[in-house]
Amino acid sequence: MLKNLPAQPISTSGSVIENGDGLMADGNEKREKFVRLAEGRTQSALDSIRKLGNLSNRRAYDYDEADVKRIIKALRDATNEIERKFGSSSGDGADKFKL
Repeated sequence: MLKNLPAQPISTSGSVIENGDGLMADGNEKREKFVRLAEGRTQSALDSIRKLGNLSNRRAYDYDEADVKRIIKALRDATNEIERKFGSSSGDGADKFKL
């Protein structure tokens, strides 16, 4: 004898799917989750960068130009990696040869 099985999630458009309880789950949930996490994580990153800027106070800290260059390089490398992961590039087409 066959059991009554709940419907499996099905979506061809990616916008609205039915979950196993017959309830509709809006595809905006992923967007809302992304926005919530991105805003919080970006704010944390910006706060940390501002704190790094506080280290520029020569009365409180001793550093040289090599230290500053290492910090800036690490930050640039990290932002370049984020751009790569998201598939964007600030120099689209700039490095391509055209006649």
